[in-house]
Amino acid sequence: MFKNAETAKIICEQFIKLFGLLTFLNGKKYHDTNYKKEGAFLNYWANMQINNSTNNQNTCVKVFYDDIENQCLYSFPLNSLLHFSYDINRDDIINLNILYDLYKIYNKINSIISSPSGNPDDLQLDCSDKCFDGYKLVRTKCIGLKNKFCDQLNKFKQKYEALYPIVDNKGGKFSEHFKRLPEDNNISIITTSVLGSAVGLTSLYFLLHKVTYLSIKFFILYRKYEINFYNFL
Repeated sequence: MFKNAETAKIICEQFIKLFGLLTFLNGKKYHDTNYKKEGAFLNYWANMQINNSTNNQNTCVKVFYDDIENQCLYSFPLNSLLHFSYDINRDDIINLNILYDLYKIYNKINSIISSPSGNPDDLQLDCSDKCFDGYKLVRTKCIGLKNKFCDQLNKFKQKYEALYPIVDNKGGKFSEHFKRLPEDNNISIITTSVLGSAVGLTSLYFLLHKVTYLSIKFFILYRKYEINFYNFL
């Protein structure tokens, strides 16, 4: 199922590390809400790997787990994960990838402006005009719409906008280099005529921002900002 043996090895190593961090899941704390959240997070991770690292894009999650078990030669209580094992639509995977990118940007910017030794010039690297291309893409889908993903996007929006008064108080180069989120009425939509009729917006973003192997850093952001994958999609 995997593209090559090296890919399978890397994914197995990632799986072992990630599963070890999911304390409620591997501890079988069935009645804890965090158990369900961690199960949903691991299911997202599995769907992500199917999109990025397998020969067959139509592979289901159960087959993926079976292959992981065979490749890793490691005993996992995978049967306990079947309750959370469901296939996620590719567009939803892309939306979640974009959300991850946005929190990664937020985390860097927040660290810079919150630190007494923060260098405002660093904002030029982490706060370019292209940083929010993904935000524009998913925000256009959420204007006037309410669903679970849009709720999560609004949660990010509120967190990022909470940085505005901090930057204003610092002033100087912080204000000069800091980029605010585009207003809803100013978000421009790139037409498919520019991109080519065969390539949709989400597909283009996926090609440009493809995550080859989901790192443990994403788990840290997930835990830190409580990105909710349980009953999300």
